[in-house]
Parts: sequence; C-alpha cells; structure tokens
Amino acid sequence: MMKQRLSSWVGYPQVSILVLCGCLASPLVTQGNMVPGMIVLLGYTAVVASPLLFHVSIEKWILSLVFMLCLLDMPGGRPFYEHLAPTEILGAFLFDPIRRVTGIPIPFTFFELFSYFMVGWTFFRYGFRSSRQFQVALLVGCCVPAITWFSALLGVPRGNSLAVAYTQIRFISLMAAWCVIGFYLAKRPRDMQRGLQLILLAVLMKSLYAIAVFLFIFGGSLGKREYLIDHLSSLIMATALFYIFAHVFFKRFNLVNVVPWLMGAVVILIPYVINDRRASFIGVILALSMLPIIISRSKLRRILWPMIFSFPLLLLLAAIRMLKGGADEASSASVAGIFSHVLAHSGPIDYREIENFNLYFSVMNNPLLGLGFGRPFPIILPMPDISFAFKDYDLIPHNNLLYIWAFAGPLGMGALAVAVVTPLIACIRLIKYSPDQDTVILAFVCFTLVIGWFCFVNFDMGILDSRAQALYGLFVGAVLCAYQTLVKSLDIRKV
Repeated sequence: MMKQRLSSWVGYPQVSILVLCGCLASPLVTQGNMVPGMIVLLGYTAVVASPLLFHVSIEKWILSLVFMLCLLDMPGGRPFYEHLAPTEILGAFLFDPIRRVTGIPIPFTFFELFSYFMVGWTFFRYGFRSSRQFQVALLVGCCVPAITWFSALLGVPRGNSLAVAYTQIRFISLMAAWCVIGFYLAKRPRDMQRGLQLILLAVLMKSLYAIAVFLFIFGGSLGKREYLIDHLSSLIMATALFYIFAHVFFKRFNLVNVVPWLMGAVVILIPYVINDRRASFIGVILALSMLPIIISRSKLRRILWPMIFSFPLLLLLAAIRMLKGGADEASSASVAGIFSHVLAHSGPIDYREIENFNLYFSVMNNPLLGLGFGRPFPIILPMPDISFAFKDYDLIPHNNLLYIWAFAGPLGMGALAVAVVTPLIACIRLIKYSPDQDTVILAFVCFTLVIGWFCFVNFDMGILDSRAQALYGLFVGAVLCAYQTLVKSLDIRKV
C-alpha cells in the first residue's frame, strides 16, 4: 500500500515541477546560497527512487544507472568551469578511473564495470536470445567496436601500440553493452517508459541547477566560457525536449494536463540555448526537417501549427543568446563564433579546420586499411599545441567521423553507417505502423537521438564519450526490441 501511494504521488508531473521551481527559487531567499535547494533536490530524488529499493531487480538497477548517467557530470568535460557542482563531485565516482578515485590500480571506471556487469546479469537471468531482431541488435551494437579492435590488431604488425589503441577506443565497446541492456529492458515496455521518465526528471533537475549557476554564479553571462555545462548535456536535453514534444502532440492531452509538460520544456529550453552547442542545434534542425518523411499526414497536421507558432520563439531565444554572447565571446566553437568567422571572410584558420586537413591527408594516404589504431595521426599542417589542456590531442581528434575513416578505413565507415542507418529505418517503420502510442514515442525519441548522436560524433568526440555510447545503445536496443514486437504482430495479422 505504501509503495502504491508513493508511486502515485511522485507520478504527478505537477509535483515535480513545484518542487523543482521551489529549489530554483531558494537562492533568492538564501542570498545566493544553493546548498538548501540542492539538499531538497537530493531528498526529492531519494523519494522518487525509493520504490526501486522495494524489490531488487536487474531492471531497477539499470534504471538507476540511467538516471545517474543523465544527472551526473563527467569531470573531464569541465562542466560549469570554475564552479565545482555536486553533480561533478558525484560524477567523479562513476566516470573517473577507479585508480584516480580510490587509489586502487584499476584503469576502468565504475560506469564501465557496472555496464558490463548488467550485460552479464541479463544473460544469466534471461539467457541468450536467438531471435532475428536480437541478432540485428548485436550486429548494430558490435559492428563499430569490432571494426575498431580489428583495426587495432591490424596495426600491430605496422608498429602500432595496443596500449595506445586502448586509450583511443576504450569507450566504444559500451555501445554494444548498452544495446544488449536496452533490448532486454524493452522486453517489458513499461520499464522503458520509466527509463524515459527518469531521463526527463534528471534533465529537469540539471536544467534548474544550470539556470541557477548561470544567474547567481556566472552573473547572467558566460563571459569567455565556451559553454555552460558540457557538450553531452545538450544532447540529453534535446532528447528530453523531444520526449516532451512527442508526449504533448501524440497523446492528445487537454489544456490542464499539458501545462506541466510545457513548463518543463521551458525550464529545459533555457539552459539548452545558453549552452550553445552547435552539434546539438544541427541535430535538432535535421530531426525536425525530417518530420514530414517519418510521420503520417494526420499526425503531421496535428503538430504543424504548434511548430509554426513555436518557431519564432526558438529564433528569438537563439537571437538573444547570440547577441548576448557575440559581444564577449570569440570562441569559434559557439554559434556566434561560427557566424562571425564565416561573415568575416578572413582571419586565422580554425584549429579544427587544421585538424580535419591532417585527417583528410591520412585518409588519402591510407585509403584501404587506414592508419590502424595505436598511433597518432600525422600532423602535416602544424597545429597549436594544446597538450596542456588535452594531452591526447594528436591521438583523438574532434571530428570522430574523420577519426574512424582515417584510422579504420572504409570498413570503419561502413560499420558506422550500419550503426546509424539500421536504427533509423526501424524507428521510421515503428512511427508509421505501430498502433501503440508509447512505442511511437519511444521510436520518435530514438530517431532524434540517433541523429543528434551522429552530429555529436561529427563535431565533438561523441563516439569516445562513455555516456553518449550508453544512451545510443540503450535507445537503439529498445527500438529494435519494439520492432520485433511489431513484426510479430504484423505476421499474426497476415495469418
């Protein structure tokens, strides 16, 4: 009885919105002190997560890990710059190497160990499934890791180092692990829906904290800071925004029920625009531009006018952000910096342009097998030495699309194409033919996430971020599991 009352109480989005808004307003009462608000947030999180403790199961451990994945920050990403956030302090225990956290000489992170442990637990509990869709999920999840390790081994006879190769590709294998986790989690659609809700809750909490940091610690301006949180946070916030978008327009809510969802969207949208990540912006634009292709005409008519009316608001927010940052930000990684660089028609060559030139040179000189992982890429056009900030700058470039192409050759590009195109096809078919609204929402969110993930890979080392690989694998595995259910239902109808 207690569990049912607790679950029903925390299930209302209005309660979460009120608690989160109260925490956001607390610095106004406490003269900028954010500690009381954070204590309330952590307490509320404990209340929300407490039902997971009633019955220990693999699904609940996975959901807890997903929640922490979206809420906590990786210290290496320099979130909030000089401000040491609680999410970064706690994130160090999960995402930093164990030897750095505890002193025990283990090079892995707890997140890696937990991920592979979950895979072993699922196989132990459910066994190995021989269905065709599970084999497809394994293919999609394992193709890029398998090709990268094959390329690393292929480079050993050419003098490449396996230790260096491990540094370059260690987190790519999480893609396969989380594809398996997502497939098994989606065997019960209710568990995957809970996962989406926890992602939304984590993003709301992080967004409110980001707004408070921006207003009370940064003084309402990023100054010379390149971003507010980090690159991956924009991808997760965009995923949460698309989840709200899909819920509002695919479920036919009345005005009373839709207000909390819209309030949540505003809370997330503000730090999303402030964070100013071009890769995520491009991903959102691509996903929205493909809506007429992936959804039916009736659903398109339902969301067309709200999109038209909301578009000027998005433009206004983006214009305010660009005008606010254009005066004091010269970073070419920001949207304002890109526009100023392009419109100037002159000036120094951007660091990433030099980096891409060197990668193209490697592609042309190793067209069949690539360089092979385990060595730096050749620096033909000299690059600025940024080893003081990133010591592996000549091992891991920003553009991971060219990175895979330069080091793994055509095989790597083919594997990356399989990893992107296959889930997109499954998502489109689910959106068009699935009669279940929750499945349609899942497929829509996965579609937008895969596009955003690909843009992240193309701009900002996305394929080497452990959290990005986990999110990609989780949603892709879940969608391929849902697609298996759709195929079975269509076969039954034919009979």
